[in-house]
Amino acid sequence: METTTDLANIWARLRSFTFDHVSDELTFTKRLARENGWSEKYARDVVDEYRRFLFLSVAAGHTVTPSDAVDQAWHLHLTYTDSYWNELCPHVLGRPLHHGPTRGGVHEKHAFVNLYDKTLESYETLFGYAPPSEIWPPSEVRFAETSLYRRVDTGHFWLVPKPSRAVLGVALVFILLGLVASLVTSNVMPLIAMIGGAFVLGEASALKRTDVYRDKKAAGTWAPGVGCGGCAGCGGCGGCGG
Repeated sequence: METTTDLANIWARLRSFTFDHVSDELTFTKRLARENGWSEKYARDVVDEYRRFLFLSVAAGHTVTPSDAVDQAWHLHLTYTDSYWNELCPHVLGRPLHHGPTRGGVHEKHAFVNLYDKTLESYETLFGYAPPSEIWPPSEVRFAETSLYRRVDTGHFWLVPKPSRAVLGVALVFILLGLVASLVTSNVMPLIAMIGGAFVLGEASALKRTDVYRDKKAAGTWAPGVGCGGCAGCGGCGGCGG
């Protein structure tokens, strides 16, 4: 059990721990931003919250579960194996911090929801203020169904948001009007034009109103004392988050 002095020393080491090296053209933070479609500012904020999560893992006194954004930073850091296993764990935290997938199922999901809520409470207790909601959303948002999330190579595919129901309704009206016009005039061109117009209208409307960001996944059980939670499966989508 760490003393107050021990925890103060751990937090001091975490605050001085370097994720980004000036000699790297593609730093940890820039890579995190690139892989998640975030701005660099948001990625820097997530890295700061990842530090706090690491502190909670040793100071909260219970299993802690990260937000989805923080879990993305954790996932990425695990790929920097030397930094994570040879620097962070032994010299900063003073212990190993493993990340593994959950076993899935309703019971696991409920358990991780509870752990996440406890983590938010411990955050506020230890740091003296509530965690930022744009990085640490409430559990009903954190564990929303994410089974359809996929990694997408944006060099080969466009990401086009689905239109809202209202836009789909407008598109249906256009299609029906085109169908009626084509039947009356015995000409398929009005139908083709209306369908094309509805499609363009739907896409344009959806693009204007959609807040685009890369949804992730994430979750799992962690040893020792850390859980990544997620929707059924591994937390975000089954398995280990993705």
